[in-house]
Amino acid sequence: MTLKAVAPIDAVTSFLDYGRDIKQLSPLTLKHYQRDLDALLASFPTDPALCLSDIKEHHIRAWAN
Repeated sequence: MTLKAVAPIDAVTSFLDYGRDIKQLSPLTLKHYQRDLDALLASFPTDPALCLSDIKEHHIRAWAN
């Protein structure tokens, strides 16, 4: 999956939506997904904690569905 240059929360939201689509794949795939999500969050020039509550909320909703 390739992410375009967008606002951090939009990029994470897109990535989390992708994660919801792959959640039924193998544990190894999910491990790679989590690693890539961590790398995405770490790549932001601003502190990702500023929108972390929004990210967590979306993540919980995406994976619960």
